[in-house]
Parts: sequence; C-alpha cells; structure tokens
Amino acid sequence: MRSQLVAPFETRWPPAPLVIEYMANTLRITLDESCIELQRYLLDGSLRARGPIINLEATKIYTEFWRFARPKPDGTAYHSDFQYTLPWFEVAAKDVLRKWPPAAADSKKHPGGAPPILDWAAVESALEAECKLQESVPHRKHSDRHWRTKADAYRWVREEYLKRKGGGPSDTAMKTRVGPMLDRINERLQKVGN
Repeated sequence: MRSQLVAPFETRWPPAPLVIEYMANTLRITLDESCIELQRYLLDGSLRARGPIINLEATKIYTEFWRFARPKPDGTAYHSDFQYTLPWFEVAAKDVLRKWPPAAADSKKHPGGAPPILDWAAVESALEAECKLQESVPHRKHSDRHWRTKADAYRWVREEYLKRKGGGPSDTAMKTRVGPMLDRINERLQKVGN
C-alpha cells in the first residue's frame, strides 16, 4: 500500500496546514502568501480539495466555494458569503506535487544569489503602520501629494530601510512584494473602517 502514498506527504489527501507549509517552503513565501496562492489554484481547479461541507465526512469541495473562502495557515477557511467556517480540509497530494515537484522544492533549498536582506513580514507591519498614520494606502486623491501612488509607498519603504539596514530592496522586489502588501493592507484597513 506504500506505493499509493505520495512523498513528501504521508497520505494522498494531506491536511491543508501541511500543504500550505510545503508550498511556503517550495515557493519561498510566507504562510499567508501561501494561503493566497492555494486559494487561487483551488479556485481555478488545478488543485482539488475535500472537507466537511455538508456533514463531518470529507466530500469534494467545488471550485466556486473558494471564490469567497480564503484558506488560513491553520487549515480552516471562512466563507464570507455563507458565513460558514470550514473546520478543516485536505488537498490532493498528486495535484500539489504535479504543480510543485519535490525535486523543485529540494533545488530551492540552496538558491543562488545573495540572501534576502529584509524580513518582509516586518516590512509589511511597518508599511501598515505608515498607512494607518497616513489614514489610507496611497491613492491619487490623497491630501499628501507624496502619498498618491504605489511608487510613493516604494520610496517610503526604500528610504525607511536604507536608514535601518543600510540597504534597500531592489525595484523588482518592490514590485513583487510591496504591491501585494498594499492590497492586503487596504483590505485590512477597510475591514476596520479606517
């Protein structure tokens, strides 16, 4: 029966937290970013999931469920439209490994190039604090003309971390990391009504 198990998972349907951690390690992203990626692939149908939608038994979760349900690192998912919390779910190991083979995961353990100079979670926290101070993420109608575009946020991050660390992130890192951070921060600020 061992042949039916899918390495590096011990089962064909591993629990979501193991898949989220595997994706984070493979893609070298945070657990929260991994949840966002997982939601994207569950929604487009390239990853299959099952869980207790109707009763306590695991049943197939249809792709449309994920349109309003973002997975969390603990393996739960809150569906905002149904106002229902999925207590757990599992993901098909075969689908995960087809997308991110173990060899690819192993090859990224020792990437080339310089190590990252920033703790991106800390950058996001500092940027969120600045957005709260500015009372919003940058937008074109903001009263401060130096806080109207994403470029203004990029400039703020670069200047802040040049002071702190002696070196700022590259332009590419800014676009790939800070842009999505601003979207997440904006969502959080809108939820609290800031």
